[in-house]
Amino acid sequence: MDTFANLASIDNESSFSILRFTMIRTNEKASQTFQIEIVEPLSNIVEVVAEDEQEALLKAQKMYRNEQVVLYPDDFIDTKFVVFQ
Repeated sequence: MDTFANLASIDNESSFSILRFTMIRTNEKASQTFQIEIVEPLSNIVEVVAEDEQEALLKAQKMYRNEQVVLYPDDFIDTKFVVFQ
């Protein structure tokens, strides 16, 4: 990608000055640092017997924390890239 540099010059003609701008093409690229978050979610559906949704969620979370439910690479569903600047 080409970038342009502005050069200003002043010419004194008669009783007034003329300000001239010259555009010069350069091949320099402006470097920036980016942070890229790479997200690879794993997903698995487990069946839980409970009286209501809240209890089922709490049981599933407890099972996961106690490593009764383990997610493996085969449970991979997608890759997402998020750019932070």
